[in-house]
Amino acid sequence: MALVITVAQQKGGAGKTTLATVLGNRAAFASSFALGSSVLEAAPRSAAAAEMTALAAEITMLTG
Repeated sequence: MALVITVAQQKGGAGKTTLATVLGNRAAFASSFALGSSVLEAAPRSAAAAEMTALAAEITMLTG
């Protein structure tokens, strides 16, 4: 099951934007958490890392 994340719009309004990026229920997230690191550090070539990179890019695009 994918997580749906919403972010309050930073520019002009009280609405919310639903992001297109979804984070899957992946073992790499749990493994990196157990190691005390991010998934980008623990498994940089994983699907989980790609999802986190896409999420960060989408948030950056919205917040400028």
